[in-house]
Amino acid sequence: MRRSYARTAIGLALAIVVILFGGNVLAAEGSQSMVVDGLTIYYGIIPAEELREFPQGSTEARAHTQIPKGKQVYHMVVAVFEGENMERVTDAKVTARVREIGLGWTRKPLEPTTLNNDLTYCNYFTFHDHTNYQIDIDVRKPGSADTITAAFDYTKQ
Repeated sequence: MRRSYARTAIGLALAIVVILFGGNVLAAEGSQSMVVDGLTIYYGIIPAEELREFPQGSTEARAHTQIPKGKQVYHMVVAVFEGENMERVTDAKVTARVREIGLGWTRKPLEPTTLNNDLTYCNYFTFHDHTNYQIDIDVRKPGSADTITAAFDYTKQ
């Protein structure tokens, strides 16, 4: 169990590092980050079952309550930054729309979640293996009528 916890902790830490600091590399690949209208939007997808392995009472377990069951359930994490100084956006309304190519959309609000004093936006989605998806992340800042959308192609391996 301890080894499994360590593996999960390392995997989650790497996902967070990619979300927080991987912008230049990921933007070049066009895979998990995008700059739209001055906002840099990063996303990561983590198997929900890995979140269940954190010990009760840990910071990670407290941040990820009510984890849905199922092998195809994944936790989407989104971080939003503004401007050249990459100031974290902590007061936006963020929604994700996910669809398997050719099928209908699943739309969910992403809930603000703070982990290690950094705010991200999160929710759970179902992704099937070897399937192509479109992910649209909508960001609306307070006081603005405009919604900024980043559209990503994602293939679940």
